[in-house]
Amino acid sequence: MSLAESKATTAWEFLRRNEGYQKDWEDNGCAKRSIVSEFPFPVIQQTEEDLKAEQWGILAYKDPADTCVDHLFWDGERSGRCLHSYEGNSADNCEFDLTKVDGKISGILLINGKLCINIDNGFEFVQLLIHRPQSFDIQKPIGLSFPMSANATKSISLVNLANRVLLGKSTARSTYSSKYIEYLNYLKLYQEGKSHREIAHAFYDREQVDYEWTPDSRLRAKVRYCISKAKRLSNKNYHSIINL
Repeated sequence: MSLAESKATTAWEFLRRNEGYQKDWEDNGCAKRSIVSEFPFPVIQQTEEDLKAEQWGILAYKDPADTCVDHLFWDGERSGRCLHSYEGNSADNCEFDLTKVDGKISGILLINGKLCINIDNGFEFVQLLIHRPQSFDIQKPIGLSFPMSANATKSISLVNLANRVLLGKSTARSTYSSKYIEYLNYLKLYQEGKSHREIAHAFYDREQVDYEWTPDSRLRAKVRYCISKAKRLSNKNYHSIINL
């Protein structure tokens, strides 16, 4: 899966390069994690330490050395990508058959007893919060509640997201800015210790860079801007990649 195809992967690539998150992982997140066996898909158990990870907008710590987004659970309320099932399979809401979903399913059993399910189709993802997991049966249609929101645009976006991920009703791929990938590449080179000029060589014609490179040149200003933008994405704004 390329970064250009996965919003969750791209957001994680920025977060895992955050030095504050790396330190927090070392202090709180590197304990061995238990697997919950009673579900037909991979489910991990949230720990008390994981509650501290909510400051990063995720429900459980994940090793920053891991490039895979398996067992990565975002705060669904914060991202706007969360649907609720209050009565397991008996909810009188919109029903979805998870056995027909074309995507990867994983879950996390929260300390409060609820089950958060992540469904990722390789480009987008949605999370389902099961309030009574003891009545959940993946072989039966699940009733999901679409929250009423004062922001009509967000409500419509959530409905469309569910249709794309759960029902496969995507007629065209959602627009997704390649600028995120460019900023990520700037960040990689910056964190490798490359100079601004060396970074410019990676993106532009070498002769052009050498000819135009002055303290106030257009190219130098653009490199500084892109590095600054990339650092902001890593420090905080990675949520903008996945937010509805």
